[in-house]
Formats: sequence, C-alpha cells, structure tokens
Amino acid sequence: MKVIGNVLIVLIAICVIACGPEPVGKDPVPALVLSCPPDMSIVLSSDTVPSSEIDFPEPTVVNNCGFGDITYTVNGPEQIYAGTFMIEYYVSSPCGSRDTCSFALTASFTPTEIDYRTRFVGTYTGREICYSGYNYSTPFSDKTITVQVSLSENPNKLKVNDDEMVIDSTGSCPYPSCCYYRFYAQNFWADSLYIYKNSGSIGSPTECSFRGKKQ
Repeated sequence: MKVIGNVLIVLIAICVIACGPEPVGKDPVPALVLSCPPDMSIVLSSDTVPSSEIDFPEPTVVNNCGFGDITYTVNGPEQIYAGTFMIEYYVSSPCGSRDTCSFALTASFTPTEIDYRTRFVGTYTGREICYSGYNYSTPFSDKTITVQVSLSENPNKLKVNDDEMVIDSTGSCPYPSCCYYRFYAQNFWADSLYIYKNSGSIGSPTECSFRGKKQ
C-alpha cells in the first residue's frame, strides 16, 4: 500500500506540472497564422497609380481551424506614388480567429525624358527658293516642294529628307572656312518650318530657303 501511495503522489505531481493551465499568449497551436510577404519595391508606370492596379503578392496563411475557408483583405492607400507605404493584411477564419500583418512597399517613378525634336517630325509642304552665287537678283528655282523631317541619331540635329540639319532656333548660319560645305539652319514656330541651306563653294555658293507648313 505504501508503494501505491508513493506512485499516486508522483503521478499527481506530474499532472500538476504537465496538466497545468497554459500561460496566456503561449498557445503552441494558434488557430490562425498570417505571414506577410517581405518588403517590396516597384517602379510605377506613371507618377500616380491606383493601388487596385498593383499586383500585391498573397500572404501565407496557416488555418488550424479544421474546416471552412479563410479570407483576407488588403488595407493601404488608394493611390500609390513615389514613396514608402505600409500595406496591411487582415485575415479571418470560420472559427472566428483573426490575424494581421504588414510590410513596406517602396514605389519609385522616373519620368521619361521627352525628346523636344519629336514635335517637329512630320511632312511639310511649302515654297523653296534658290539663288546662285552669281546672281542673287533672280532665283534660278522657285517651286512648291514637300520635305520629310525625321529624327537624327545626333541629338542636336534633325533630318530633312536624307540630309542632316543643325538645330538653330535663331536661324543663323555661320560661314565655314572650308572650300565646300553644306549647312542647314532652321527656325520652327507653331506648325510651320523655315530651312536655310547653303551649299557649294565659298566663291560660288548656292543658297536655298524653304518655308512650309506641316500637313
């Protein structure tokens, strides 16, 4: 009987230790565990983008409820622009358990540099007048022509048909020191175009001017 009594005392002592109430907040098997994705960075397509257009990654959810489906919602600003925002996820289970988590979203936006030359690209129809170095009183060519203005690989030039044209908003044309040359100067305004072309030799140049309107 003594042995049995000792065994009962030992069992009672073990139960007091092992079967005691779990400390608050120390539940080894929570009903619901929500894990947010890591902090993320995105590049915006414009300076401001609705958050509904951003593809947020899904969180990781462990549901120990045992039945039903869990649902989660995203809480964040309606508009995303360059900066850092906190995005929160809320999740709930059919058992009534809830959990939240959050992560940082860093957004950046770099405006695309606009090539100002593109406003001049197009087809122009107008009047071309050409003079010879021997006789500037009477033009040897006076006709209506069409020219195509397009971008050049040189950022300071445009192409008129197949010729490179220096962009000079003042319309001035420096006198080169070479024997033969070809040079364009231009002045753009509204949808009209002025082109000055000086070609030939220094002693006998040919000068042409074109004034046209974009089609």
